[in-house]
Formats: sequence, C-alpha cells, structure tokens
Amino acid sequence: MANCTDQGSNALNLQGRPPPFAKDTGVGPCLLLLHAFPLDHRLWAHQITSFRTSHRVIAHDVRGFGRSPLSQEPWSFSDIADDILCGLDTLNIPSLTAIGLSMGGYLAFELVRKRPSLIQRLVLADTRPDADNQEERSARTHLAESVSQIGTDSLVKIMAPKLLRKRPDPSVTKVIQRWIAEASPQAVIHALIAMRERPDSTPLLANIACPTLVLSGSEDLVTSVQDCRKLAEAISGSRYKEIPDSGHISNLENPTAFNRALDDFLSL
Repeated sequence: MANCTDQGSNALNLQGRPPPFAKDTGVGPCLLLLHAFPLDHRLWAHQITSFRTSHRVIAHDVRGFGRSPLSQEPWSFSDIADDILCGLDTLNIPSLTAIGLSMGGYLAFELVRKRPSLIQRLVLADTRPDADNQEERSARTHLAESVSQIGTDSLVKIMAPKLLRKRPDPSVTKVIQRWIAEASPQAVIHALIAMRERPDSTPLLANIACPTLVLSGSEDLVTSVQDCRKLAEAISGSRYKEIPDSGHISNLENPTAFNRALDDFLSL
C-alpha cells in the first residue's frame, strides 16, 4: 500500500495529505480517468457528463497540470501512481475501472504493476506499453529544452497537430491549443522527463488478468492503429475497438463513438 505520509519519498508537500482529485462526481462503480500529455482532466468532460449518472467518476490531474499542485522536483510515473493510490485509500475505494489515454495509459500500467487487485477493468486508449527508443528519448529532451527556454508556445505548434485528426474540427483545435498554452512549463518538462525515463511495460501485459478494452483513433498520428492492435493482442482476452473520425485524442474528437464503446465494455 502506498505510504501517504512518507515525506522521505518524492511526495508532494501537502502536510501528509494526498493530493485532491480534480473531479469526483456521481455514485456507483468507480471510473478513474487518466489524462493525456500535455492536457488535464478537462479532456474528459464528455465522459464525466455521460457516465456520472451511472458511475462514480474520478478524474486525476498529474502534478502541475490542471488543479494539481506543481512539484518542484522531477517525478516518475511510480510517484504519480503513489499519489493516486494515497487518494483512493483516503476515499476507501478498493476497486475501479482505470481508463488511461496516451500518457494516462503509461500511468495505468504503473497502477497495474503496483496494485493489480485495484484494477477491476482496464481501458487503454491511444497508448502503448514499450519504452521510448533512443530517437524518441532525444526528441523529448530537445522539446523539454525548448519549453525551458521559450515556454509552451513551441509546444502548441508541435503538439496540437499531432493530437488531432487530419481535418480537425476548428473548435476542437482551439480548445486543444488553449489547454496546451495554459499548461505549466515546469510541469510539462517534468512530464517529458518522466515519459522519457518510463520503464518498458511490455512484460506486464501477459500478467493482466482483468477485462481489458483497447481503443484507437482511426487517424492517430502518435500511436498507430497497428500499435494498438498489437497491444490488444498481447493482453489475453482483451477487446479492441477503433474509434472512427478521430486522432490521438479520440475521446474528445468522437465522444459519441468513444462513449458507446466504453459503455458496451462496462455493461459486459
């Protein structure tokens, strides 16, 4: 069990209290929503609205994003998983469905690694289990240096087109650009380092025993449909669903199809 008061670890300085979740609404089986980089819990607005009538929906913000306090020190996904586990222990939540999109998927893998009994169901959207290769590690380092020097302006230009389909809805583009611009540069740098240094979760896949759904945007430019299919094939008994007319942020670009796939899975 995560130690919520261990000030010797890389814990947020919250006087022994776990960080609050950005959203906690609804009643019923718990859904834990884990957001993509470099966004926050607002990414899940359509899912929160749709599922809070039938589920308790908890949306988490990674340190420094959205409503979560900024960590002055670099962190790992293990640290963020401990943040979440402390919060869930405080709320006495013994089991849930974890839904991770992109970076949120990396965090979901860490939760499975640390406390598999917690994860009753698992949804992995537009994500992958393997660690960065050398080219990808170098790209994250260069991007972190750019953000350190000139802020998130460069990040908006680089990330927004990658997150969306080829011909995105202009209103969605504006929202994504605004959210990226609002991200804390220091939080972005910490996240880039954490993603660069994340462990390979491929060996974990054979041990995932809970019902699992893998989702992929049909026009995902970051994590390909083939990558997501390969992920689904590596998890015994998992289901795979492609979300049409969407890119990397499939839950935002086609929330109707995404929510339908999620609802079908939760109804099994």
